[in-house]
Amino acid sequence: MPGQEEEFRDSIGLTIDYASAFGCPLVHVMAGLLPGDLGRERAMETFADNLYFTATACAEEGIGVLIEPLNAEDVPGYLIGHTVQAKSVIDVVGYDNLFLQYDLYHGAMNGEDLLVASEENLDRIRHIQLAGATGCHEPKDGDIDYGALIEAIDGLGYGGWIGCEYRPRAGTVEGLGWAAAYGIG
Repeated sequence: MPGQEEEFRDSIGLTIDYASAFGCPLVHVMAGLLPGDLGRERAMETFADNLYFTATACAEEGIGVLIEPLNAEDVPGYLIGHTVQAKSVIDVVGYDNLFLQYDLYHGAMNGEDLLVASEENLDRIRHIQLAGATGCHEPKDGDIDYGALIEAIDGLGYGGWIGCEYRPRAGTVEGLGWAAAYGIG
């Protein structure tokens, strides 16, 4: 949001304090919702400026910065809706500690070929998330064979974490049942 840059910068200072205290190597900066009275171009300029500030400040502490596109069906009006938009912002900001947080669920909702997108962006991806493509529930639901996809992504040489971000149908413990094959639960 133009006009709130100072508040944003203060929050990044606090974020760096927390990340340093906990030894967290990556922080996620959300793009936010585009207000109806603000043009997309102005919002993108402000976001890029904020990311430049964040990447600069975080680089001094050895911290990476992540941005994540969120699909328009689940998050209408989110500034960064597609992987190609996130890549464009990363290129514009031009910092080597600015990366993509690739959420396979959002990629699927955008109609992306998840393996191709993972391979094409492997040098930019530092965190992957997943959820079932039907209703954002357990990743065993829907049309995606996550077992095969995870193996393929591992085969590409991805060395980061693959996290889960979904709404379990029957609670957390029950919702992790699908992960027994990976030694979880």
